[in-house]
Amino acid sequence: MEVEGAKVAGYRRLQPRGNARRLRSMTIRAPEVHFEPRLLDVRLVVHTHWDREWYRPFQQFRARLVSLIDEVLDGSAGAPFLLDGQAVVLEDYLEVRPERASDISQALRQGVIEAGPWYVLADSLIPSGEGLVRNLLAGRQVLRSLRATPPDLLYCPDSFGHPAYLPALAAGFGLPSVVLWRGYGGAGHPRGDTARWFAPDDSSVLLYHLPPDGYEVGSHLPPELDAARARWTSMRGILQPRATTGLVLLTAGADHHAPQANLEMAIESLRTVSSPDAVQRSSLDHFGHELVRRAEQKPERLPCGDVAAGRIDARSRDEQDRHGRCQTRAEPAADPILQAG
Repeated sequence: MEVEGAKVAGYRRLQPRGNARRLRSMTIRAPEVHFEPRLLDVRLVVHTHWDREWYRPFQQFRARLVSLIDEVLDGSAGAPFLLDGQAVVLEDYLEVRPERASDISQALRQGVIEAGPWYVLADSLIPSGEGLVRNLLAGRQVLRSLRATPPDLLYCPDSFGHPAYLPALAAGFGLPSVVLWRGYGGAGHPRGDTARWFAPDDSSVLLYHLPPDGYEVGSHLPPELDAARARWTSMRGILQPRATTGLVLLTAGADHHAPQANLEMAIESLRTVSSPDAVQRSSLDHFGHELVRRAEQKPERLPCGDVAAGRIDARSRDEQDRHGRCQTRAEPAADPILQAG
């Protein structure tokens, strides 16, 4: 059975319960050779990471969000600009600026801004498989209402752990790659930034792991050449040894950050000092397609490994169980209300 392009048969097993030893096996594998290219192809994705409510209430953060998106739509941030992989921020903005719906639609279709595929960035270990599927369906619906499509990539920059069935979820939505950060890496995982991740049902996805500084690795890029040279030397020392395919994702942004001042000057300085490495501004979608292309050309170069615990996990089991019990009780009552509109 398929719903909106998602293969939902068996999706409740995305977070397996029962027969745990079989279902919690997850494999990230490939032959043993690791490829370290001499030069890097750096794709710079300018973005913001947006918690709708955190150390300030929702409405205060939304006021900042409206100013940020106004700035992007007015062209002062350049293009493309990633709105954190979630579509809900578009709804939050348009509730305040309904007159700019056509501007948002045009910017999405022209690649000026990028949002989705999630409706809201979720901690992918805590919600149920049902919740994750509906999250992606809702994100797709928001973008379709604006005559746009989400990136062809599952973006999980801040999730505290990832279920063994995440590759099956991505495959069900036709997403060939996933970008993640927390919960992966270290002595127990393969070396390098790219691997092929297999779920227990043998679905697979190309996994790209962000560097230790995560989605903030390229924040506050300096426009001065000397400072840019020092910054690039430091970043390259981290990025190059782990560059499995030679393609590197450099995310320039941070929590609730508007585009930095002198952004274009800072990018140009980075291009200058990074030569002969190549730096180009990119969308997340274009990065994902290039990653898949390179991995297909060099499949023998991907690292290998196995995660016996069955999930890339940085959250307590008790927290998952508590959330699961609450969601199981709420779904039968909430679902008919949602379906009725």
